[in-house]
Amino acid sequence: MGYYPLLETPYTPPTAYMDRGNAAGVGPYGVLASEYTFIDKVNVIRGLVDMFSLMYPQLQGIDFRTDVTALEVPVYVLDGAHELAGRRDLAHQWFAGLTAPHKELITYEDAGHSVVFEEADAFLRLMTESIVPATYRN
Repeated sequence: MGYYPLLETPYTPPTAYMDRGNAAGVGPYGVLASEYTFIDKVNVIRGLVDMFSLMYPQLQGIDFRTDVTALEVPVYVLDGAHELAGRRDLAHQWFAGLTAPHKELITYEDAGHSVVFEEADAFLRLMTESIVPATYRN
C-alpha cells in the first residue's frame, strides 16, 4: 500500500463523496464514526490489521480468471474508471471470460476504488431502478 501514490493516476473524488465524508466526520477508514464506542473503534483497526496480515495473503492465491469461470447468478460489476490499473485490468479480464445468466459491467467515470460510496446517488438509482426490480421479473 505504500506504493499506491506511485501507481495512482491523478484523480479527485466527487465533491458529494467528500462532502458526505466530511459531514459525517467518520475520519480515515470510518474509525471516528460517532456511533462507535471506543471498543468499536479499536475493533475497526483490528479488522484492518487482520485483513492485511491474514486475509490478503490467502486471497493472493486465488485467480478468478481461472478459478471462477462460471456463476449461476446474475453478475453486476461496478467499475471505477480511476481504480488502480492492476486491479481494474484483472477484473476486466475475469469479466470478459465469465459465463453467467446475465452479466453487466457498469463503469463510473468519476469513481475509483469505492464506487458505491463515490457514486452513492447513481448506485442508489441503479439498485432501485434496475437491479432490484430485475430480480422480481419472471
